Amino acid sequence: MDVEYSRFGEIVIAGVRFDHDVIVERGRARRRKKGLSRAYRDRFGHTPLSVDEEIPWSARRLVIGTGADGRLPVMQEVRDLAEARGWRWWSCLPPRLAGCCARPGARRSTPSSMSPADRPPVGRRRPVLEIVLTLAAAVVLVLAGLWLFQRRLIYFPDSEVPPLSTALPGARIIEIKTGDGLTLTGWFLAPPTPSAAVLVLSGNAGNRADRAPLARALHDHGYEVLLFDYRGYGGNEGSPSEEGLALDAAAAVAALAEVATVDRLILLGESLGAAVAARLAVESPPTALVLRSPFPSLAAVAAVHYQYLPTRLLLRDRYDILQAISMIKVPVLVVAGSADSIVPTHLSRAVYEAASADAHWALIENADHNDPALSFGQPLLDAIDRFLDEEL
Repeated sequence: MDVEYSRFGEIVIAGVRFDHDVIVERGRARRRKKGLSRAYRDRFGHTPLSVDEEIPWSARRLVIGTGADGRLPVMQEVRDLAEARGWRWWSCLPPRLAGCCARPGARRSTPSSMSPADRPPVGRRRPVLEIVLTLAAAVVLVLAGLWLFQRRLIYFPDSEVPPLSTALPGARIIEIKTGDGLTLTGWFLAPPTPSAAVLVLSGNAGNRADRAPLARALHDHGYEVLLFDYRGYGGNEGSPSEEGLALDAAAAVAALAEVATVDRLILLGESLGAAVAARLAVESPPTALVLRSPFPSLAAVAAVHYQYLPTRLLLRDRYDILQAISMIKVPVLVVAGSADSIVPTHLSRAVYEAASADAHWALIENADHNDPALSFGQPLLDAIDRFLDEEL
């Protein structure tokens, strides 16, 4: 390949200024002057600072400038600079010029003709390392965010509670004092001749007003009912946590024992509240325990919905029902919906199978997690009535 030299100002190659001469590759005229500058910019990231008109514009592309002393730059200088910046040093040059020597007319070598010791390394190791480090940092940030804000993904309290007269007519307000000094609000509804008293332990969303249809249905079936909100729910002070909800449940069962007119106490826990009820049943055994849509542990549910996250390592609130259910000695009813999309049926079935010999199983067909049939409808009430008729 023929080369020729032509004087012009200075140009910059890979961030280094070179004065005086340039090498141009001769060939068929394919670009005009404007096109030549574009090709140079596409290769080196910028255009020449100045161009002398003596350069033959039949040249296909500019290649590289010479050093300030008028010589062709020693390729080792370019290679050292490129490798220090993580570039492939020969990527700036056509293959036939990639290893040219220091002086015009000298023999030019290419990367393929170099010895293995002098041959440039293949690949861009530094950019790959940067990508790996960036991805690792992103993963760490995501996991740290989940660790810090996980309770916002578990608890969904609603502080807006409608007036009692419209939400649950006939009920009265109960104040509940917790062991750590908080005051919670509850609603107590009693029929004329109750057969048992039911403490409803809510799930992770809403407030007591959302359970008013359940309280009304239980009342109509002859049960006294206490609805209450955990800390942070329904306008109550505090923030929810596993230990906090356990304190709230213990205070609520004590408050129900004071106002109930019957000795038979039933704990009814729904979803996350089933875990609260199971723990309470170990500490303060009731007459019977009803678990609606329970799960073996919170990690088991998280593994269903967040399959690619190490939820078992991240969770601070465990809600391990299996550990508690094995210690419960009172009759247990497990109710599940066959179409539950939040707590799949097989998770509730695992709780039933781990329960004592007095465990009962009720499956409500085609019921999703929050469907009326599973939340407060007749199928749920019928299952509770049958269970209590057999065990009480």
